[in-house]
Amino acid sequence: SVVLEFNDGEEIVGKASGNYFKYRGHKFILTAAHVALVSDQVEIYAKERFGIASYQAKPVFVDRETDLAVLVIQEDLDTVVATKWHRKDYWKIDTGDKLYYTGHPMDMEYMSLNGSVSKVSSNMLIMQGWAYMGASGSAVFDSDGRVVGVVSAIRGDLSGIIPQMLPSIVLLAPLTNLNNKELYDILRNERDRH
Repeated sequence: SVVLEFNDGEEIVGKASGNYFKYRGHKFILTAAHVALVSDQVEIYAKERFGIASYQAKPVFVDRETDLAVLVIQEDLDTVVATKWHRKDYWKIDTGDKLYYTGHPMDMEYMSLNGSVSKVSSNMLIMQGWAYMGASGSAVFDSDGRVVGVVSAIRGDLSGIIPQMLPSIVLLAPLTNLNNKELYDILRNERDRH
């Protein structure tokens, strides 16, 4: 997992989550499209663990419809290990399957959380689990370590009390519009530009 920081040129104005992957000689960050497109007024930085350094991240794939994005950074992260990319097709996910992610909700960095699939639809997975603001963009894995999607949104308003980390309805963006060939082509084309 990697912390994504939004900087307006003077200060950090927000944070979100993403995951650092390696695939066929390329490294990239998978996150949510609404994270990658947060504002024209800010730049996105991938932060090293322990606050050592951060590097500007550039969106190279953004799908607003499914809320998926791929970011690249020119430097390798030293304190965040890139996870080997292994995806699971969303149509092979069943209600009740256990899912896991590590995110950065409420400025609490590197929290590992889990839940269960409660609904599978053509454009969204719904997980009953723990989530809160800042977890958006976290890659979600099945019990075999395959990526199934990213945290897209939560329905914390259903609790009816002051916002806090409670079991929530967590909406996940499935990897429907980003297969391995498309991902490789995007990453290869970006590398060829530099």
